[in-house]
Amino acid sequence: MNANIVVFFPPYNIGYALVIIILYGLSGVFFVPDGMPQELYQAFLWNPMTNAIMWFRSAYYPGYGEDASPLYVLMSGGLLLLVGLIWEKTLTKRAL
Repeated sequence: MNANIVVFFPPYNIGYALVIIILYGLSGVFFVPDGMPQELYQAFLWNPMTNAIMWFRSAYYPGYGEDASPLYVLMSGGLLLLVGLIWEKTLTKRAL
């Protein structure tokens, strides 16, 4: 998706880099999301990266990440991949 957007709007690359750094920082890489207040924890579960990190940690720590949704991670990633590939097939040829 991002490569296709950059073809049409090159400054997007800088904005995307800034946003992705913030999202990685807030996704639970540097802290354990389970220790947050419940309202904030529920908001963080909307981030697919938080679910992916919790899913990954559940492989090492039994009983951790019961709220993580592997289906949400796979569906959001698959949807973005599908839309990006369709976009690549149809629109990028016109832009070049």
